[in-house]
Amino acid sequence: PLDTLVSEFHSFGWIHPPAPEATPRQRREHHRRQERIRNVSADAYVSTRLPGLRDRYAPYLELLRQPPAGVRLVRSRYEDMVLFFPQWLSQLLAQLGCASVGVEAMREHLLEMHQAAFVSDGKHKRGVRPGAHLQELRPATIVDAYLAHATWMGELGYI
Repeated sequence: PLDTLVSEFHSFGWIHPPAPEATPRQRREHHRRQERIRNVSADAYVSTRLPGLRDRYAPYLELLRQPPAGVRLVRSRYEDMVLFFPQWLSQLLAQLGCASVGVEAMREHLLEMHQAAFVSDGKHKRGVRPGAHLQELRPATIVDAYLAHATWMGELGYI
């Protein structure tokens, strides 16, 4: 979760353009949000999001704790998606039981749709390494996050 927030800081501040179908008002708001992010540190950005962090993961925790009858859970890691998107996508689509004939078409469509976020070798434009938050956040911020969120982060295998 902390790596995700650090990556979000870089993505929302510098990498992601406004949606192609964005209205002029939405584009202006996108640029204002980018400016706000660019004027703070990664540590400050993450600190402002820590209070609501558990809420973002609540649906996953609920599914893990009480999966609906007949539902097969497929766990997917953010780190794998960003580091190995083409392979991650193929594995995810296979796990979802997509018809093999449609998997390649869906994979190609998703790769094309998100191509701006990736470099030619298929990796995400922003190099993401598991544990990168350790270099970008102050130790006190990391300790605060772990103390506040240790129980559910542990359930998801992050600590």
